[in-house]
Amino acid sequence: MKKIANTIFSTFCVIVYFLMSNCSVSNSTKIENSSSSQIIPTSSAQSNTGIKKIESNTGIKKIELKEEIVPIKLGETEIKIVVNKTAVVSPVYLYFNMHDNENTAVEATKEIIGKTGGTLIELQADGQRLIKFSLNKKPYTFDPNRIFTEIGIKKTLDNYGDYTPEAQKEVSNFANKLAKDYFQNSKLLVAVHNNTEGNYSIKSYEKGQEFGNDAKLVFINPNTDADDFFFVTEEKYYTLFSEKNYNVALQDNQKVTDDGSLSVYCGYNKISYINVEAEHNHLQKQIKMLEVLQNLIKNP
Repeated sequence: MKKIANTIFSTFCVIVYFLMSNCSVSNSTKIENSSSSQIIPTSSAQSNTGIKKIESNTGIKKIELKEEIVPIKLGETEIKIVVNKTAVVSPVYLYFNMHDNENTAVEATKEIIGKTGGTLIELQADGQRLIKFSLNKKPYTFDPNRIFTEIGIKKTLDNYGDYTPEAQKEVSNFANKLAKDYFQNSKLLVAVHNNTEGNYSIKSYEKGQEFGNDAKLVFINPNTDADDFFFVTEEKYYTLFSEKNYNVALQDNQKVTDDGSLSVYCGYNKISYINVEAEHNHLQKQIKMLEVLQNLIKNP
C-alpha cells in the first residue's frame, strides 16, 4: 500500500512539474509576443506621424529655394538685390518686395514659391523701409516705391533730404535697371507689402480719404480686417477678388496721382500688377491671399 502511495505521489509530482513547465513556456511566449506587438506598431506609428506632420505643414514636398545676391551700384553705395528662385520657375508670376522691413510678406511669399515654384525679388536696405546712398560724398534717401517715374523720384528725394539732378539720374538708372532686368519679363507683377494697423488700409481708398481719388472702384468686406486687401491695375482682377468677397481696390490709371509708385508705373505701361497687402504678422492671412491669387489667375 505504501509502495502504491509513493508511486502515485511520484506520478503526481511529474504531472505538476510538466504543467508548470508548460505554463512557464506559454507565459514567456506571451510576453515575447506582447513585446514584439508593441515594438512594431510603435515604430509604424512614429513613421506615419512623421509623414502626416510633413503633409499638414506643406501639403506637398517643398521645392528647393536658392538665394542669389546681385549688387548694383548707386552712386558710391552698393545696393543688394536678393533673388530667391526655385529650379521650377513660374512663367506667370514675379513677386517683388521693395521695403526691407516688411518681413511677413517675404515669409509668406517664400512659403508659396516653395510649393509652386517662382521668383521673389527683394531689395536689401539693412532692414529699413528707405534706401540710403552716397553720391559725391553727399547722402541721399528715397522710398524705393516712389522711384518708377521721374516725378516720383524728385518728390521722394525732396521728401527725405536734398534733391539734385545728379542724384535723380542715379536713382532713375537704378529703377530702369530693375524694370529692364525683372519687371518687363513677367506676365504678372505681384508686389508683396505689409502695413501697420490703423495707418493704411482698404479704407484709405474710399471717397474722401487719403487715396480716394486714385481708385476707380473699391470693394470692402466689413467682416474682414481692412488692413488685408488687394490693390490692382486691371478691372478683371478687381472683379475676381470682389466676387470672392476679398477687400480690393482698382487703381484709376487715368487719374491716379503720379507718386512714382510701382502701381503707377505698371498702370502707365499696361503691365499686369497686383499688390497683396497685409498687416504685419498676418502671416497665415497673407499666405492665404497669395494662394487665392494663384487659384483665380492662371493666365494673366
